This record gives sequence, structure tokens and C-alpha cells, in this order.
Amino acid sequence: MATEQPAGSTEIQYPVEVTNAQSRKQYKLSLLKSSPQSLYCDYAHIEDRKIKNKLIFHTEHPTAWHTAVYTKKKSPSAEVVLLMDSNGKHLDTWRMFPGRRVSSVRCANTEQALQLLKRDTLGTPVCILIHTGANDLRALQQHTARAVRKVAVRATQEFPDSRVVISTLLPRADTPPHIITSINGDHQRMCHPT
Repeated sequence: MATEQPAGSTEIQYPVEVTNAQSRKQYKLSLLKSSPQSLYCDYAHIEDRKIKNKLIFHTEHPTAWHTAVYTKKKSPSAEVVLLMDSNGKHLDTWRMFPGRRVSSVRCANTEQALQLLKRDTLGTPVCILIHTGANDLRALQQHTARAVRKVAVRATQEFPDSRVVISTLLPRADTPPHIITSINGDHQRMCHPT
């Protein structure tokens, strides 16, 4: 059973015989599957607090919904776009780009950065700063510089009027400094061949 909520979602009402967490989960899943066009809300009980979960729905394509929601929240009017991994959280965009509209787009690695390089995702920025690659070190090792360069080349192809800037890798506790220095040297040689 469900009751109509003013925000366009329906609160899930559990039958009396549904008493434990497992049976609640099964009931909710069957309800969501039976009417995938409906939006529901439910409550989670966390540390004696009742917290409302809004807009619960069933989908067979969760990655499509994640992409749609993720790209919706990005500002297409940003002048500067930062494609960054978790190290980017320490960047002070107010100091780096004073007076500019900046959009920080999270990408875990260079492969994800390549997927994000689309006009409908990033808009038409004046500048694209690529600050990713640290999470590729373990998998790609010395080929990390090539992967970052591939992102930069794709960015210049997709956004020919935008300035593309590559940030060097920051030191990491789990990677010897000489490897970071070597990869950063590769970045420099690829960008400015002699």
C-alpha cells in the first residue's frame, strides 16, 4: 500500500506482516518493479533517527540514470572546467581562476576523463585543466603520461577553441618520487618536443 505525498512521490506503506529488514527490502523491490513509472519515498532508520529517502524508483539501467543525474548537475556555462581525480579536492579554484566560473568534474582516472569530454557534459569552456592520472599509476605505470596525453589530445579535438592545460602529477606516499618525476618529465617532453 502507498499514500500520495505532495511532492509527487508516494510513500511506501508496508503491510503488517512485513516486520524485519529483509522482508521490507523484498516488499519494496517487488513494489518498485511492479510500477517502474512511479516515484516513491521511504524512511531509513539510522541511529534512532528517521531519515526520509526521496525519489526511489526501479530501473533496469542504473548506469544510464547515474550518467543522466551526474551530467545534469554540471554547469554548461563554466568558463573553466577542471577534470580532476581525488587530488583535485585540494585545488583552490578561487585563487587559480579569480572571477571565473569554474566547474570541477570528478573523474577517477584517464579513461573516465575521456568519456566526459563531450560538449553536452562540459559545455563550451574557455579552458580545460586536466588534473588526473594519479589513479592510473598502479595499472599503467610509465604509460600514465601517454594516457594523460591522450586525454589532452581528445580535449583539443572536441574543444578546438578551448585552451587545454595538463597538470603534473603530485607526489604520492605509495609511489617512489623518481617515478613521479619521470612521468612529469614525460608530460613536459610530450607537450614541448625539442
